[in-house]
Amino acid sequence: MERDEEAVECYDKAIENDPNYADAWFNKAMTLEDLGRSEEAEKCFFKAEELDPMYMFF
Repeated sequence: MERDEEAVECYDKAIENDPNYADAWFNKAMTLEDLGRSEEAEKCFFKAEELDPMYMFF
């Protein structure tokens, strides 16, 4: 779980550097789901889908 929190921080930095980085949004969402933070994850999933419609299928 500690590594998941670190991963979220890394995804936040990647998103800060490039807010249009769909993979970072998606990976952050997946990690948040693993942490049980579903509401936050859902927002990230929607952002990833907005940036890249490929993520609509996840």
